[in-house]
Amino acid sequence: MPILKREELIEDAAWTLDVPAPERSHPALRQACCLCGEDEGEPVAVGEDFDDRERRGDSFLVLHCRACGVAYLGRPSSGHVGAANEGAHTNAGALLRHRRTRTLLGRELQGRSVPARVLVIGDAAAASSFATLLSERKVAVDTLEHIDPSSTGGRIEPRGSRYDVAVVIEEAGRLEDPVEALATLGRGGCTRLVLVIDNFDARSCRVFRGRHWVGYDFPRRLFWFEPRAVRALVNRAGFELESLRTVSAPDRWTRSTHRFLRDWGAPPWLANRFAGRALGATVLASALEALATLSGAGSVLVATCRSRADEPTPVST
Repeated sequence: MPILKREELIEDAAWTLDVPAPERSHPALRQACCLCGEDEGEPVAVGEDFDDRERRGDSFLVLHCRACGVAYLGRPSSGHVGAANEGAHTNAGALLRHRRTRTLLGRELQGRSVPARVLVIGDAAAASSFATLLSERKVAVDTLEHIDPSSTGGRIEPRGSRYDVAVVIEEAGRLEDPVEALATLGRGGCTRLVLVIDNFDARSCRVFRGRHWVGYDFPRRLFWFEPRAVRALVNRAGFELESLRTVSAPDRWTRSTHRFLRDWGAPPWLANRFAGRALGATVLASALEALATLSGAGSVLVATCRSRADEPTPVST
């Protein structure tokens, strides 16, 4: 599998951003990180929209901030932000179909006092999958509400109610300003926060990071987070991280492999073995993902947090 060198990525990035030839250097590609403000992002990927044939040929750049670990779409324009919130997103619901993710969410809901009001941030498929999960776990809630940021321009706008738990399913990377969006939940009285998100430090991501990792989902995603970036995100948003775990998602291997094979002109019979649920590809992907998860490099991150506003006030003596 070819690996793009740093110089090749920078050259491709300059072409992608239409930077004049004399200025094609790393400083010309600087852009402030949304978490720490550093502008020394390193180009790590140049890819395209593999799922929309009409957009094939459009190139997208990913910069990685070494200071805090967040990756972001190079110089996102209003067009990119709009594309990130076009239509329904099917991947969010798919995340909840993974057994380990459902188990962790079930424990979060059952291991504490029963939440009265739950807010789901995600697309309709995610909201439906989460409602099914509550039913399977026999968890009763007073109110289950749903906000799809694609209908609010990439922002989270609670309806003024106080929520006990907010579950953000794969939407953190599509939000126009993820820090402000999560902080809005805290200011609205949300006491607990659960993030389900692709892991930018996953083994599957490391293998396919240069172009074909399915988690990129160009141009419908603006940000990607590794574990330390998730910690920085929730802290800046006013929450305290209680647990952060990686869980298995074997389809990240099969779908990324399918993109790689199709992009390099592999025979359709070979590429299509990784497009569906062919037994051999599924077994291999499951084995690779199991090993990765054991070493803490699973494809999906599940973070549970609580609002710092709920911390008990120290009693002075």
